[in-house]
Amino acid sequence: NNIEAVLRIVAIIAMPVGLGISVLSTPILQIFYPENEQVSIMAKLLFRLAIAGVLAGIAMPVTSMLQAIGKQKIPVRNVLIGVATKVTLNAILVGIPEINIVGAAYSTLACYTVIVTLNLTSLMRHSGVMPNLWGTLGKPAIAGVLCMITAGATSTLFGNLGLSLVVSTAISVILGGIVYIFVLFALKTLTKEDIKLLPKGEKIAKVLEKFKLLG
Repeated sequence: NNIEAVLRIVAIIAMPVGLGISVLSTPILQIFYPENEQVSIMAKLLFRLAIAGVLAGIAMPVTSMLQAIGKQKIPVRNVLIGVATKVTLNAILVGIPEINIVGAAYSTLACYTVIVTLNLTSLMRHSGVMPNLWGTLGKPAIAGVLCMITAGATSTLFGNLGLSLVVSTAISVILGGIVYIFVLFALKTLTKEDIKLLPKGEKIAKVLEKFKLLG
């Protein structure tokens, strides 16, 4: 129960943040660096690094879980394998003219993919626990992708309508967040135990239970 709760809560927080930043990488950078001609290049990097951030967010608590069951050396080994993957791909991809510096972002994404995969596999093997990956990671991922699509589509739409970059981006973030929350509840991703962790969680859980919104 604890393993699933941690994975679910981390995923629920990390998915919309990482995927949202990813799809809105260009307008976000244009807001902060309006006169920088390299925004298009930076956006390609941020698009991929933001997704890697989701994986990094999931990898860290799994590392703590492995340490908690007395397997401190395993996450260190997995990190070293991930770093080796990154260094190798950096050497290969950055040297390809068509990819160039974006190869560094690809290698970072691959690095955390390897670490998360190895950490989760090790946790399941050594703890004897097979967490419900659909409920903990799958549902937040679906909600995150729909949030990402909504934010990206509305950003383009409002931009074409002539709204300022700040306003169109802010509206896109809000609408993406609304869609994300709606899908989370529609899929019954959250459990009563998750809600209890929030301030006044008992009262909130009772209200959500009346509408059958909890898993």
